[in-house]
Amino acid sequence: MKNRNIYIVLLLGVALFCSCKSSKDDEGNSKTEYEKCNEWIAGVMRSDYLWKSNIPADNKLDYTASPETFFYTLLSDKDGKHTSSKNYYYSYIETNKDYTSSKTINDDTNSYGVSFVRYSIVDKSGAAQDYEYDRVMYVLSGSPAQTAGLSRGDWILKVDGSDINIKNADYKKLMSGASRTLTVLHKYSDAHTASITLPASTAVDNDPVFYSSVIDVNGKKVGYLVYNQFASGPHDNYKDHTYDNELITLFNSKFKNVDEFILDLRYNPGGYLSCARLLSRLLVPESSKSELFCKLTDANGDITKYNFKDVDNNSDYPLGGFTSLNLQRLFVIMTGSTASASEATFNGLTPYMNIIKVGLTSEGKNVGSVNYDGDDKYAWDIQPITFYITSAADNDYSAGITPDNQKNELNDEDNPNFLALGDENEYLLKTALNIIGGNAQGNKALKSQNIVGTNNTELIPIGIVNPSKTKGLIKTTD
Repeated sequence: MKNRNIYIVLLLGVALFCSCKSSKDDEGNSKTEYEKCNEWIAGVMRSDYLWKSNIPADNKLDYTASPETFFYTLLSDKDGKHTSSKNYYYSYIETNKDYTSSKTINDDTNSYGVSFVRYSIVDKSGAAQDYEYDRVMYVLSGSPAQTAGLSRGDWILKVDGSDINIKNADYKKLMSGASRTLTVLHKYSDAHTASITLPASTAVDNDPVFYSSVIDVNGKKVGYLVYNQFASGPHDNYKDHTYDNELITLFNSKFKNVDEFILDLRYNPGGYLSCARLLSRLLVPESSKSELFCKLTDANGDITKYNFKDVDNNSDYPLGGFTSLNLQRLFVIMTGSTASASEATFNGLTPYMNIIKVGLTSEGKNVGSVNYDGDDKYAWDIQPITFYITSAADNDYSAGITPDNQKNELNDEDNPNFLALGDENEYLLKTALNIIGGNAQGNKALKSQNIVGTNNTELIPIGIVNPSKTKGLIKTTD
């Protein structure tokens, strides 16, 4: 592999590459591959990890442990979310796919192409069940899920005739794998289930632009964009700018001369900082293009600043033409799945335009990662958090960014139909369109998400699974 390439990722997670076997080295060297790998991990973490001062002393660490076990012993409680409802780190480790000699249908480059929310089930006595139901949020075009006929709002009750067991993480069976038989309800209130065949997973194009349109609202042209990840090109190749240039073309054609704009980031967990900078440049008023978009502060207190106009002379965008929409306000649709580069985008725009936010409080991931290349020496990828990101306002949004208009699309009482993304009557989009059209209703008290069910059961959302491989905010500097 190349020498140390650095990427920076703003996601809801990226990785460092490290190979670890349990065999001994050549004669005369008593260190195992695990020990050498762990020494490398510790060196990187003590140098660049944002909370490096919290790493235990060497005599408290077990260098003979597996790299995965070892990595997590280095992490700080400040890393990620650790509450009664959330418990996870943002930094992570995974096997280096470059060390895999052959790929299978279970490889993470393949997917069924479906996003779904997981629901735990509580019976009328209050007892939690050991299985879950999963509800489809969206389906990628050309994917096995689309071929199977899955659509937004469908409930998946069983996989291959068996319950989706929570303890066994059976929900992963809906991410990739062989052909499967699904038991489905199109509405939870339906009396009869359907059995559908889900073809084997395959490589699916996950274009960030999931949907785009221009909607007429009382004579106003309203641009609408569902943007599901900050990826520059296919196959997670940050040097491929296919998606970036498609986005530029979209803004220079379909969205040219719109009067209002709605940016739908409800399912966007983040991605490359370079993509967030590009999208923000296309949205910021021309009068503010020379202003600060964001600044990154690393573990040593060093600060890197980015202005909006820095994107203009980037040779990676041969289509050029960075004229923004030049609007004074922007509507953002958001949920708890809106994270990292998504938050950085509209937070960075907030000092320069009126951001009207619709939905639920965002994740609150104001940190990002750097991805180091281990020069083919190691078979693990590690992605430690290495910097904070702030805007010109210097605000801390680690607790999440609160919407101006709180709406919960998972509440079946308010949103019983769960219409397709892009349908003008879809719950969250309709809320934004009503504000633009002057028909907005006042905020009602936000209802719990625990609203789907019958007299015998209640369904409680416990997390979303996306086909995107994006896991955080990533910066590229090479």
